[in-house]
Amino acid sequence: MKYLFLLLFILFLPNTAQSQLAEEIHDPNLDAKISSYDSIIKTKPSADAYFHRGYLNSLNKNYDKALSDYNKAILSDSTNHEFFFNRAYLKDLLKDYQGALIDYSKVVALDKKNFKAFYNRAYIKQYRFNDVEGAFKDYTKTIEIDPKNGFAYEKRGFLKMKAEKHIEAIKDFDKAIALNPTDYLSFAFRGYCKSVIGDKTALNDFNRVLILHPSAQAYVDRAAYYLIYDRKRDYCSDLRKAVDSENYEPAKALMKKYCK
Repeated sequence: MKYLFLLLFILFLPNTAQSQLAEEIHDPNLDAKISSYDSIIKTKPSADAYFHRGYLNSLNKNYDKALSDYNKAILSDSTNHEFFFNRAYLKDLLKDYQGALIDYSKVVALDKKNFKAFYNRAYIKQYRFNDVEGAFKDYTKTIEIDPKNGFAYEKRGFLKMKAEKHIEAIKDFDKAIALNPTDYLSFAFRGYCKSVIGDKTALNDFNRVLILHPSAQAYVDRAAYYLIYDRKRDYCSDLRKAVDSENYEPAKALMKKYCK
């Protein structure tokens, strides 16, 4: 029964992984700026002009036009890592995951210190291709280049947790939390790892999650901790809160089975 709850913790946690774009800016004058680049390209086409128009089209959600512009920019200049980076990000949005992976690999070949490309490539390897080893290496490389990247610590810690390397995972979550004290997922993951190794301070982490990001799942996660220590009243209370807050079906099923 205890093992079942720990499995449920992993099963229902949300996937919040996100790739990182070099820069995302909301601009209310996108159409006018795109029109301006149309004129520039008609008179004097260049790799930079295609790239900038492609970026604006991407922001304007004209993804096919953006991809065409990025392709033209790269045809004109295949040595600019920014061109490949933005095209990789766009290909990921368009679900061309293999194409995105190839472009991010081109970025890091051209710019070996581009930690965002390593992070995004890790993201694709992990969540699109289930390449755990490749993702782990790229998250590690991200951390080497950008040691203040809390997201990379969180994602690498998650991979360690899935591999049941709980003590090592806790170290990464410690770092992620130190860099971003509002990272509720790292608190949740660390709480899980602590629960597995018998560290009762796990309860502090689950309590923190409920402060930072209260949700039905957070109550279920804390209930899992209470079950380990046979605190039936507490874990049934948390399951009830999960049901009351969001009519959470997993909590309903668990209550029916364990809170008779």
